Amino acid sequence: MPNPLKLPEAIQPPEEIALAHEAISDAMEQGLEPPPEALATIQSYALSAAEKRDAVVWVMHEREARVAAIEGEMACYQAILEALRMHRNALKNANKRVSQFICDLMRARDCKKLVGVAYSFTVQKNPPAVDSESLELCNMDDWPDFVRVERDWKKNEIKDAIKTQKPAPVGFAPDKFHLVIR
Repeated sequence: MPNPLKLPEAIQPPEEIALAHEAISDAMEQGLEPPPEALATIQSYALSAAEKRDAVVWVMHEREARVAAIEGEMACYQAILEALRMHRNALKNANKRVSQFICDLMRARDCKKLVGVAYSFTVQKNPPAVDSESLELCNMDDWPDFVRVERDWKKNEIKDAIKTQKPAPVGFAPDKFHLVIR
């Protein structure tokens, strides 16, 4: 089967028809009227010899093939982007797990700081915070002053409760720590 993008030399479209077709395409993409000289060129070729009509159709088919190729490349790039996103997230999660492992290990050994040649690890306590995810997992017996209220509390009430260590209309998350690398 002959290549649909390769015409025999006898009916290769002249550069004039390709330029006219491109001028019309550009004008239509910009929402403008096609240039009259480009329309006249296409019309003269379409109404003349059979070879010229074939050349006009060939230009149209060649551009359709390019569009299909570009759409195929776009699909490939989307798949590549998704694979890169997944790889990036896997690397971030791996770093998070290693960091948490080192933090837990240092806390278990009651070690606050480890100094290396270029970097050091320090275990740092997070500030008191309201953590709705942790509240679901907490044993409520550990929180005698805990009062569960719907999410209509005010931020200032929570801030004041954190500062004064008084019970707030929400629960405080248990102490959490994180690893600082310097």
